Amino acid sequence: MLQVVLHINENQKWQALLSNVENFQIWLAEHKEAGNIEILVNGEAVDKVLQDSSVNLSKVLKTGVKVAVCQNSLNACAYTPEMLQEGCTVVPAGIVELVQKQHLGFAYVKP
Repeated sequence: MLQVVLHINENQKWQALLSNVENFQIWLAEHKEAGNIEILVNGEAVDKVLQDSSVNLSKVLKTGVKVAVCQNSLNACAYTPEMLQEGCTVVPAGIVELVQKQHLGFAYVKP
């Protein structure tokens, strides 16, 4: 099984990240390969996981992609978990989430 964690902390990288997710999902389907995809969001990129954001994550969330948002970044921006798009999960610290995923065998990608 292929596992990947895609890290985003810059708002201008969202289109590239979502394109990476779509391309990876297409490859998995074409090769009948199982996979896990997680998007780890921290820094300024947390702006785009809010409910009123221009980035709509409902499509990727419906395909089983996990969207993990750093609590420390939310705190720094004075955002609460209730402000996030439905389906996003909050992790205590983005750096810890990245290290844990890599320890579990997830590949790290930062567009």
